[in-house]
Amino acid sequence: MSSVNYNWLVSFAAGIGGLLFGYEIGVIGQVLGMEIFQTDFGMVNVVKGVRVDAENRPSIDGWITTTFLLGCIAGAAACSILADRIGRKYSIITSGGFFAVGGALQAAAGSLA
Repeated sequence: MSSVNYNWLVSFAAGIGGLLFGYEIGVIGQVLGMEIFQTDFGMVNVVKGVRVDAENRPSIDGWITTTFLLGCIAGAAACSILADRIGRKYSIITSGGFFAVGGALQAAAGSLA
């Protein structure tokens, strides 16, 4: 593989990371609004067939969004240190691994905790 193709490939991989980050930010609001998500995670109660928001619903929404963004801040802070220690290429690979594990944990979650 020529160095030009390699540079394009690495740039494309880094760009996909940014795309996935933006996608996650856009999706979180939609997921919080899904009825099945709200019901499964105790964000609403059904009283006599009527959906009623739980008393702590604003707090739950806020904490979900805040912890997501705090994780982003921690990841951005750790990224430069990781890149300096193991190199840019391996830090992108490692970050992709963390992203995949995080997605798997989210998919398997049975409660908010």
